[in-house]
Amino acid sequence: MYSDRPQICRTYPLARRRGSDGEIILRYSGLTVSTGVYGRQGTVSDFLKAHEVEDFFAASDRYFDLALRIAAILAAAAQREPFRFATIRNIIEARCQFQTATIPSLIDVDRVVSDYCRERQLEFPANLAEELALHMQAVEERLAIISAPTADGVDASDALDEMAAFAGALGAAAEARVLLAFVDGVFRPRESKAT
Repeated sequence: MYSDRPQICRTYPLARRRGSDGEIILRYSGLTVSTGVYGRQGTVSDFLKAHEVEDFFAASDRYFDLALRIAAILAAAAQREPFRFATIRNIIEARCQFQTATIPSLIDVDRVVSDYCRERQLEFPANLAEELALHMQAVEERLAIISAPTADGVDASDALDEMAAFAGALGAAAEARVLLAFVDGVFRPRESKAT
């Protein structure tokens, strides 16, 4: 089980924060209930290398970028149809704070990929990198539904709600400020393209 521990366990007592200006590594104060050994010997780089976090950081970065891209697509949808703003905002906010009892369906990588493979008669991926790539592909296909203006008579509410829930949960997991990115995207004037 130890070899399968998630990123947060691998990096504790360090925390990685990523932003538009790069990344920083913070050190948490030691928890009194922790049986871990704290010290100041060695370097952060050596610690992270010893706990094999490179693949986890790479996946986290991909999902961080995806979360912010989803926020931008949701913002564009809210700009096209302003009456959707409050609903999308509320769904993202609830998921960012884990204030709901249910988990968004798109966050379950194994289930999404399993369904995706079954629907397309594909073999389930042999490794995690391939599974994550298919998960991203499945999400991209759902994003295509909400990326373009809806045709007359087509209601994209369910797709928008599903993506807003996923964006909020993904933002919480990847530590991306999805709600802020969404609101900023709605209210920031669009840059005009030079002709």
